[in-house]
Amino acid sequence: MRCSRQQQVLHALTVLVQATDKQLASHLGWPINCVTPRRLELVRKDLVIERGVVRQKNGKKATLWTTT
Repeated sequence: MRCSRQQQVLHALTVLVQATDKQLASHLGWPINCVTPRRLELVRKDLVIERGVVRQKNGKKATLWTTT
């Protein structure tokens, strides 16, 4: 049975405990535009929540996500 992309994102967050979209994309080996919509779908299903905000190396802020 093949895992859906949502399941893969959820599993990655379980393994990483918390991660930004960019970290998830790197972990999964996907482009960011494939990660963000799947993570948003999981947020809407109340399976993923915002954990906080971190500052990236480039100075921009990024949201940390974790599973519920």
